Amino acid sequence: MTCSCHNRATLTILQRDPTQTLTIRNSFASQMGARFRQLKGDIRKSIVNNDAFGLRLNAPAGPREFSFGSDADQIRAFRQWLRKQVRRGIIEVYSEDGSEQEFRNAWWAVFLNTGYTAGITHAVTQYTKTGRAVPFGVGNVFAIAQQPIHAEALKVIYQQVFSELEGITIAMEKQLQRVLVDGLKKGWNPNKIATEINRKVDAIGLKRARLLARTEISRAHAEGTLNEFEALGISEL
Repeated sequence: MTCSCHNRATLTILQRDPTQTLTIRNSFASQMGARFRQLKGDIRKSIVNNDAFGLRLNAPAGPREFSFGSDADQIRAFRQWLRKQVRRGIIEVYSEDGSEQEFRNAWWAVFLNTGYTAGITHAVTQYTKTGRAVPFGVGNVFAIAQQPIHAEALKVIYQQVFSELEGITIAMEKQLQRVLVDGLKKGWNPNKIATEINRKVDAIGLKRARLLARTEISRAHAEGTLNEFEALGISEL
């Protein structure tokens, strides 16, 4: 349950960013960027260095993981490999729909939790300025965050971010597959295929994922603030 001013106040907090979450947002976006760069490196190494599709003429023996069967077989193998790389390096959730435990252990959950608890701290600080005491104590944000209203809110936030990140990467993977199909059909060399695929990683995956990182930290902070106001019995800001 949320207070009646919840939606309006969420927008206000997101716009004003009064509690300086810029550092958290930038750290989250930076880590997101590092993971996509790692994916790009893996793609280039697989396609160019390892000649995974067996496209180089007179190339020495190498892994050539995808160089078997028809183009359709190669594309299918690449898609399966890419999905594993994305799940392992970017999403860090391995079951199809994810689980509560996986969400809590994922690398991105740390940033969301930090943003949310910063929102709780902001609410507590504002509350104590009125001279009233906080039930768990001003400095005990961890204990406050264990309250059902916050625990349930974080579960929802984790699920939403997982779904958004999953949607971004699936859209990216579809575009990478299209580039690969086009490249094999036109006879591109390994370097050109890897370059064009990685351009799509940047344009579709990385760009949208960085935006997600920044907006979801602000949203988590706003939710933490407003839910703690509600827990403290404040109906208006």
